[in-house]
Amino acid sequence: MKEIGNTRKNRGLLLLLAVCLLLSACGKGASSPAAAAETSAGMAREDMIYNEESGMAPGSTDYKSETAEPSGMTSSSGGIQPVNTKRKLIRTVSMNLETMEFDELMESINKKVTELDGYIENSDISGSSIRYGGERSRKSARITARIPSDHLSAFITEVEANGNVTNKQESVEDVTLSYADVESRKKTLLVEQERLWALLEKADTTEAIITLESRLSEIRYQLESYESQLRLMENQVSYSTVNLYVEEVILLTPTEEETVGSRIRRGFSENLQNVGTALTNLFVMLISYSPVIILCLALLVIVWWAVKIQANRNKTDIQEEGQEKKKGMFRRRKDK
Repeated sequence: MKEIGNTRKNRGLLLLLAVCLLLSACGKGASSPAAAAETSAGMAREDMIYNEESGMAPGSTDYKSETAEPSGMTSSSGGIQPVNTKRKLIRTVSMNLETMEFDELMESINKKVTELDGYIENSDISGSSIRYGGERSRKSARITARIPSDHLSAFITEVEANGNVTNKQESVEDVTLSYADVESRKKTLLVEQERLWALLEKADTTEAIITLESRLSEIRYQLESYESQLRLMENQVSYSTVNLYVEEVILLTPTEEETVGSRIRRGFSENLQNVGTALTNLFVMLISYSPVIILCLALLVIVWWAVKIQANRNKTDIQEEGQEKKKGMFRRRKDK
C-alpha cells in the first residue's frame, strides 16, 4: 500500500512538472510554430517518463506529439508545400463632390450601393433647398459606404459620372502578414488547448486540475480575441470603405484649366447670379417687412400732419398779433 501511494504521488508530481514545462514553453513563443514543436516534444518526453514510472509501456497512451504547421504551408504525402494565399488588401477611397442636383445625386448613390450589395455605414445630411433663402442654406452630406471590393471600381465610376469630383484620395493597406500572424497564433493555441484537455483527463491532483483549468481559461480568452481580429480584417478586406462629402452649389468648380473665354463667361455668370440673388433677397425682405414699413410710414404721416397743423396755428397767431399791434398803433396816433 505504501508503494502504491508513493507511485501515485510520483505520478502527480510528474504530471504537474509536465504542465509547468508546457506553460513555460508556450509563454516564451506561443506565436511561433517552432516553439509549438519544442513544447510538444517536451511533452512527449514527459509522457514517456510518466509511463515508465507508472509501469506502462512507452507509447501505450493515446497522447501524441504534434507540430503546428507554419502559416502558408500544408502537408501532403509528398512533403510540405506552400499554399497560394491571396493577398489581403484593405482599400479606402475619399471623395469630395459638387452637384447642382443634390437630391438626384443622393438617390443615385443609394441606388448604386444597393445594386452592388453594399450598405451605408453612416450618413449625415444637413441644410435645406438651395432655392429657398439663397446660397446660405445649401445642402451637404457626409456618407460612409461599404462596397464589396470586387465592385469598388464600378461604384467609383458611377459616382464620378453623376457628380463633379473636386478631390479624390485612395489608400491601400496590406494586412496579409498581420492576418497570417494572427491565424498562426490561433492555430498554435488550438493545439495547446487539445493537449491541455488530454492532460486534464489524466490529472489526479487538485493542484494540477486548477493549474490546467486556469490555463485553458486564458486560452479561450485569447482565442476569442484572435477570432475577433480575424473577423474584423476579413470584413475590411471584403468590403472597401468609401467616404463621400457631397455639397450642393450654384455653379460647379471647373476641374480642368480654363481658357480666357471660359473664365470671362464664368465670371459674368457668377456676377449675374449674385445680382439676381441680391435682388431676390431685397424683394423678399421688402415683402416680409412690409407690415413694419407700412406702420412706420403711417406714423411718419401722422407726425408730419400734426407738425403742419401746429405750424399753421402758430402762423395764424403771429398774424393776429401783428394785426392787433397795427390797430393799437393806429389808435394811439388817432388819439394824439
